[in-house]
Amino acid sequence: MVVVQHCILGLKLPATLLVASDHMCPIPLHGVWCPLLLLTPAFPASSLYSCPNWFEDIMHVAATVGAISGGKSQVDGFNVGSKKMDRLLCLDGGGIKGLVLIQLLIALEREAGRPVKELFDWISGTSTGGILALAIVHGETTRWQSHGFVFSKSMEYLRCLYFRMKEQVFRGSRPYESAPLEEFLKKEFGENTKMTDVRHPRVMVTSVLADRHPGELHIFRNYDPPALPREPPYSSNATFKPLTIPQGWEDEDVLIVGYSQEPPKKRRKVTDEEQCVWRAARSSGAAPTYFRPMGRFLDGGLLANNPTLDAMTEIHQYNKALRAQGKGNQVQRLGVVVSLGTGKPPQVSVSSVDVFRPSNPLELAKSFVGAKELGKMLVDCCTDSDGCAVDRARSWCEMTDISYHRLSPQLSVEVMLDEVSDAVLVNMLWETQMYLFQQREHIQALAKELLQG
Repeated sequence: MVVVQHCILGLKLPATLLVASDHMCPIPLHGVWCPLLLLTPAFPASSLYSCPNWFEDIMHVAATVGAISGGKSQVDGFNVGSKKMDRLLCLDGGGIKGLVLIQLLIALEREAGRPVKELFDWISGTSTGGILALAIVHGETTRWQSHGFVFSKSMEYLRCLYFRMKEQVFRGSRPYESAPLEEFLKKEFGENTKMTDVRHPRVMVTSVLADRHPGELHIFRNYDPPALPREPPYSSNATFKPLTIPQGWEDEDVLIVGYSQEPPKKRRKVTDEEQCVWRAARSSGAAPTYFRPMGRFLDGGLLANNPTLDAMTEIHQYNKALRAQGKGNQVQRLGVVVSLGTGKPPQVSVSSVDVFRPSNPLELAKSFVGAKELGKMLVDCCTDSDGCAVDRARSWCEMTDISYHRLSPQLSVEVMLDEVSDAVLVNMLWETQMYLFQQREHIQALAKELLQG
């Protein structure tokens, strides 16, 4: 009898068992129905049970198929491989506190022994996190690997970059001039570098469309957006026209900056290939009261200071679109989510948030203090990235069997977005380093998990 070598476990099975026939035996294993081609007309069913070794081998093959379908990497000591799962990195907003993000990434990079951009398939960021995400993806320094040159900015370089940025950009008092920031971004990213010049890892940078009320979240991408029909989040009785150049139709994947008064009939859609990296970075980092808006774009931190849930939603929509287009074989399941914060400020007591019509000078002072505290609380609630945002993201990941990791050090003092004191920033980095020492086992386990992905 002809004998063939099984491709998975090296089991020697009769060729007649591997020939398709009309007799199928579905065996439920690991929750998966595995149809086994058992018999040909030349091989009677009764003889199957007279050969217990063959039957045992067939059952082992079925168990292996079921294990692979379930995502297992081994069956009884045999490596059967596992489906690759995507890894997502999410970077919070926080101005100059992006130095905390860099310090966390340096520790992760050293533990893994590989650059950050090689550890993740998706990188999302808001405001300073968006600028950092683009800096990771669109680098200038080179490093040789077996398959050629790899372009990437080192984390140490980016740390120095942030110290230079505070000296060049945060000059004078708020609101700061936009020109120094824009020149800084042009110099680092290149004036003509496009979002799609680098396709991997996929990058998502958040911003807010502020030419409407309520504002809408906008995502800058280096890949084609999910092509799924969807209902607009709000009904509208207004037509929003592009106010800026490059011109484009009102569409989700349009990047527009500057001002234009051209008639609508001359406007055209701006493709992803035409979107400049520095403009996406500037749009995500247009924090109100700190910098002027970038055309119709405001800081993404107003809606997604912690972009984890928005990034996971985007990936879900992207995979859903692939399946709808018949490209289900290209779908990669999200397996690991790493969310990095810019540090948690200490919680302090608030004297009053009572705002009322005063009847005397003393009440006027109390009402003023209450209005000030209430305004600060509203801003903090809008831009909070550690409380409910983390709980929701962790719960979603646990429900969908995704490994979730959150790293954000506790700071002893509140650090402002535009802090320029070296003493304050060095103390912030020291507290981050102490936090990393406390989390060293977590970092080691995370690095191992990312390398396996």
